[in-house]
Amino acid sequence: MKKTIFSLIILLLITLSLCAQENSAGNNNSNSDRNYLIVYYSWSGNSRIIANKLHSILNCDIVEILPLMPYTTDYKTMLNVAQREISAIDASGFYPAITNNIESFEDYVAIFICYPLWWSRMATPVQSFLHKHKDKLNSKRISLVCTSGRSGITQTVADARRICPDSVITEALHIKSANVANAQNLLTQWMEAMK
Repeated sequence: MKKTIFSLIILLLITLSLCAQENSAGNNNSNSDRNYLIVYYSWSGNSRIIANKLHSILNCDIVEILPLMPYTTDYKTMLNVAQREISAIDASGFYPAITNNIESFEDYVAIFICYPLWWSRMATPVQSFLHKHKDKLNSKRISLVCTSGRSGITQTVADARRICPDSVITEALHIKSANVANAQNLLTQWMEAMK
């Protein structure tokens, strides 16, 4: 009899311990059930900094867009290449190749895209990413975060809407290069305003 009671007590303790582990695993991160994805491309490093700050706030999946042919580190040469790529996109719908492929966005309720501004337009690797995945992004909420020296971002939002007309593009956030290092508050306020 004592062995049976002892066995039942042990079984009860194991069951309670497993339940406690399941509950604590589900409560480790209040944002984990939101299933966000951050996608970014960064040439100078500014958009990478912003993506990482956003990642520290959301604690979600993050993906860097990787061009098949990396861009030169020389600014003027990169701008010339970017101008040619933008012209090719506009004239013939030819997007520069990227190596990333995301099979599905079904697990994500929102996708945050961080990118630099090139010639008042969305950086071409980001346009390529959106174009490559546009069908999978139908009805998905896309939130844009653009870094630039001083130019406005209106045309970059137009790029996203043109490429992904069936996605829900939220109000974009413009972070000027001078504000990148201290952008945590800007990001937090922006996300609060979107709720």
